[in-house]
Amino acid sequence: SIGHEDKLPGRQRGFVVRMDQDERSRILQAFRPAAEKLIASGAVSRIDVDDGASTSRKKKDRKDEDEQPSLLQTLGPNECRVETTARCRHNAHGDGFRIEVAEGGVQQRLHAFTPGGQLPPETWHARLVEAVEKSGSRVMLGRMVGEEGPGDGRGGRSGKAGAPDGQRDAEDAWLESLMGRCMISAGERPRGSEAVVEPAAPTTAEGEAEAAEGTPAPAPKKAPGPLPPWLRRR
Repeated sequence: SIGHEDKLPGRQRGFVVRMDQDERSRILQAFRPAAEKLIASGAVSRIDVDDGASTSRKKKDRKDEDEQPSLLQTLGPNECRVETTARCRHNAHGDGFRIEVAEGGVQQRLHAFTPGGQLPPETWHARLVEAVEKSGSRVMLGRMVGEEGPGDGRGGRSGKAGAPDGQRDAEDAWLESLMGRCMISAGERPRGSEAVVEPAAPTTAEGEAEAAEGTPAPAPKKAPGPLPPWLRRR
């Protein structure tokens, strides 16, 4: 009304304009070119950043580090590690994959949604490795868990890493101490024609005579000792 405008002299109407930030600008700089390649090629329709899971090495709680190992613990100073950890699904964007990206002391979780329904893990991994290579980065080890053999940088799978030799020797020594030298190591086990069969003890009179002349008689077997308490019948 006219009376209301007269009461507010010198005041003008203002408008609040909000500009939504591009989600891709929030992705880590090392992985951003690969994410743009995925979207440009049509392999991914959308990539969202999970703010609740993005952590920093300085801000991360020490208790969380003890409970769950982080990618930052084994990350080199010039490395950017990308891991596909699980599948994800959104009511509006459809199916996709959850990606963990670690670089420069910061770990970030991304949700990459693929058009056309669910993709096989092999197809998704091959597209991810291809996008990283086309972005100008060098793929040092591109692999998937579950297949034997080391990764070749082109999307092959790799099995579980075996224990180091020193750790395996320590475990064998511990088992031998418990089982009383009942285990035979790989170096002591005969193979094929190399296996040696000991001759049976002589049973005839001639054999007994030969044994009496020079061959020592086999030692008598010792009587079994008492059973340990956990094997005795109650």
